[in-house]
Amino acid sequence: MHYILQNRNSNTAIYDAFNLLFFTQLDLSSKASALQLFKTYFKTITENTTFSDIYDLNGYIITPKTRLHFNDVDFAIRANLPILIQGDTSTGKTSMIYALASKYDKRVIRINNHRQTESSDYIGNYTASSEGIYFRPGPLITAMKNGHWIILDELNLASSDVLEVLNRLLDDNKELYIPEIDECVIPHSNFRLFATQNLNYGGRHGLAKSFRNRFIEIFFYEKDENEMAEILERSCKLPRSFIKYIMLIYTSLKAERTLNSFITLRDLFKWAKRQPGDYYELYTIGLEIILERQRNKEDRKRVLEVFNDSFSDRMRFEKRKYYDLYQIDLKNASLNDSIINNSNNSLIFTRSYVKLINLIYKAWINLEPVLLIGETGIGKTRVCEVVSSMLCLNLRSINLYSGIESSDFIGHPYFEKGKIHWMDGPLVKAMNDGDAFLIDEINLAEDSVLERLNSVLEDKRYLFIPEIDKEVYAHSNFRIVATMNPSGDFGKRELSPALRNRFTEIYFELEPDEYYEIFDKFVEKACCITNKNDENSVNLRYFKDRFRMLKDMSVRKIELLCSHIRNILIRNNNVESNQTEDNTVENSKMGRIIELKGFNSVEEIWEDCLELIGHMPSIDRSVNTKVDDKHLFGVHPYYLRIHANTLSDTMYSFNSITSQLNLKRILRGLTTNKGILLEGEPGVGKTSIVHHIAKILSIPILRINLSEQTEMSDLLGSYIPVGDSISFMESHMVEFLKEGRWIILDEINLCTQSVIEGLNSILDHRKKIEVNGKIVYVHSNTRIFGTMNPWNKENGRKKLPKSFLDRFIVIRMSGYTIEDIRTILSGRYGPSYLFDEKLSLRGNIKANELNKNSMTSTNITNECYPISYSFEPKSNYFDISFGSILLNSKNVPQ
Repeated sequence: MHYILQNRNSNTAIYDAFNLLFFTQLDLSSKASALQLFKTYFKTITENTTFSDIYDLNGYIITPKTRLHFNDVDFAIRANLPILIQGDTSTGKTSMIYALASKYDKRVIRINNHRQTESSDYIGNYTASSEGIYFRPGPLITAMKNGHWIILDELNLASSDVLEVLNRLLDDNKELYIPEIDECVIPHSNFRLFATQNLNYGGRHGLAKSFRNRFIEIFFYEKDENEMAEILERSCKLPRSFIKYIMLIYTSLKAERTLNSFITLRDLFKWAKRQPGDYYELYTIGLEIILERQRNKEDRKRVLEVFNDSFSDRMRFEKRKYYDLYQIDLKNASLNDSIINNSNNSLIFTRSYVKLINLIYKAWINLEPVLLIGETGIGKTRVCEVVSSMLCLNLRSINLYSGIESSDFIGHPYFEKGKIHWMDGPLVKAMNDGDAFLIDEINLAEDSVLERLNSVLEDKRYLFIPEIDKEVYAHSNFRIVATMNPSGDFGKRELSPALRNRFTEIYFELEPDEYYEIFDKFVEKACCITNKNDENSVNLRYFKDRFRMLKDMSVRKIELLCSHIRNILIRNNNVESNQTEDNTVENSKMGRIIELKGFNSVEEIWEDCLELIGHMPSIDRSVNTKVDDKHLFGVHPYYLRIHANTLSDTMYSFNSITSQLNLKRILRGLTTNKGILLEGEPGVGKTSIVHHIAKILSIPILRINLSEQTEMSDLLGSYIPVGDSISFMESHMVEFLKEGRWIILDEINLCTQSVIEGLNSILDHRKKIEVNGKIVYVHSNTRIFGTMNPWNKENGRKKLPKSFLDRFIVIRMSGYTIEDIRTILSGRYGPSYLFDEKLSLRGNIKANELNKNSMTSTNITNECYPISYSFEPKSNYFDISFGSILLNSKNVPQ
């Protein structure tokens, strides 16, 4: 009524008011009937003809149906009313607002809402600068004062506290009060507010009706086939004959499912924008986008059938399979084989790898973000490195975990020399510099963090940073790829359909025969480093035959298996090798101090390799430690080169059979360049054996006790006050990583998933991690050990994800037998030792110490419990127990 009275009760004002405030609640057919009825009673009506002759507005195709939406939104803009647009993803909600903004020459600010959005993200907050502390207005205040348009995207995800901030702005007062500075902001006359919500994904709840009543609600329905055909033809300039096949496949696949659809509207736009030149290209491009993301073989089969049926009148399929038609020719991409061959020596280019490289390459050429899904250890990250190298792009990466924040992507303020500066995050740096950006393990992060990426994944490829009121537009060379393991592994989940829909999704797996091909190539390299002879050929055939009997292999395990064969053959034959492998250490310090004293047969080599990768548990308890060299210590065939007097310095008993078996497994693991994870019951000596091996070798070792409260900042470092300023202090762990020392992560399955997954990049082939905006590379001599008790619900230990376990050599420590305990006690206390078979080794040691009555209680504890050492500079041993305090190098007691 207020609007009608303002316009002197004219028929046009009555029509406009009803059309905007009531008829927008109806579907299109009902709305058409209501308008026709209205015109029957109100003869003299002037309709809005602003968009009657416009068919393309800044790239937005206006069809007869979207013209109705344009008229409604345009009228609401002229009436200065807030607008709530509701509809499925990819129906053009946000794009329409940008198109109208270009028509009226207005700047648009977009806020992507999520469950952690706070009112300060809208209004602003206090911040510090070299001039002092001041209030920095947020994007909403900036838009209100300057007359910009603002989009509150996915507003239904915001909390009720955030929605309360908008109430006074949405009612008749049209003002916003800022309590922090006691100011009431009246919006500029050109200011307009838009909100969107999408209810069909991830169990999202809609906005309350009382809140929606403050908006003009406009519903965007999914476009029908005729409208989509018109949009594709006009926007992508495709021939009608091509559109016919695209829409035929769209309707066929759409009918197959109502949930988790085979195909979406965004798929059609990607398909058309790749500009196929003929029917064969049209066919293969469609399969690249739609078929290659299907994980289930039945789904793939059904999609292929639909494509073949639809194209049956143009192409013949009877005698040719899809992969025969889908020929991969990288030379078409102006690339040559040498770039691929030199980009990564440890990747064997089987047909699936070559196909995957081609898929990512084509998506990147068309500026599409890529989501790569595959099992752990299959080589997803390495393929991304290869494609980046092919395009001459620097690859930046970020490893996600459950506790990561958006500031880790985008950037954060930091304090230096008395001033506060802004540090761009890796995403912003990649966008500015035109780099490729890899988001590793994307499904570990919270949706609230990933929502900030929406605008980067869309056609405009830009990012608004409210913290510094800055818009960042991506460099033309910027590319983005994300990787994840399928849901099902511990701690892993699926991404929301709304987010997956923004990526070109590729599901990657290898065929069984490709694992054989990869192993054959690697083992040939391993065997051919020695002089070619008959024995070598026999060994090679034996390894290949035996590998065919194995199951559940990954590429990462194959590389480890073959690199261990290579290590053994090099040392057995005393061969100098100038090759470099990720998992070999002959050029590092460990390679010089561990010696192999001969394997007797190829069978023994194979069994040792299987034990290393966990495919053959050690059953034989017979060991041999005798060697005629006082500078060698170990278990056949692995020996440490030591100084003659260092062995006598250790209190650890290596005389028992169990200790020798555990020692052999650890020494074998040290011949690789991977982390070693020791699993066993409490008291079996997981930590103490590693400590004493390091002591024998005079290698400094850091032990970190992990808990549920441990955070990544505890492991890597944090900002701390230093005098009158704030400085970043690296942790002990970072120092040890850089200096080639040893690190024990004790009780690793007690800490949270965020900490576990945050360590991935230092454990795999990358051997690096980002600390305070700088890349820290792991020294080749550094060894990382993890210890854990077996997981169960009672002891609070969690099951570790497969993706994490696959980065370790997993050693299951054997428990001490009665004979072992007697041997240890005899060696330590002589023939008069006390023994109680009901007690563990620890208990028996404690009883003997009490019996001696020659130590203080503190010494008893340290002697009986070798896992609870404190700082001991003489033994180069450091022990950190994390609660809420981080011990850094400058405040460690010396």
